[in-house]
Amino acid sequence: MTFTAAFALHGPDVPKLAEALCIRGQDADRLKNYMMNHKPLTPRQHKHINQRCRQMVARHALRLVREKAQVAA
Repeated sequence: MTFTAAFALHGPDVPKLAEALCIRGQDADRLKNYMMNHKPLTPRQHKHINQRCRQMVARHALRLVREKAQVAA
């Protein structure tokens, strides 16, 4: 799910955005603030915010894998 789709679904509710996107609350808040400060978004800004969201999701997934590896060791 892209950030803009999650924002359209959940609005500016940070905990719901973070849960829907599987990212940390502070990251969801940062993206929400960007979205709120740049309304209406240009197509370039849509692309940018969704790209940043994908990076945050990937970083969060990597963090979870590392934590599991440390617990298993």
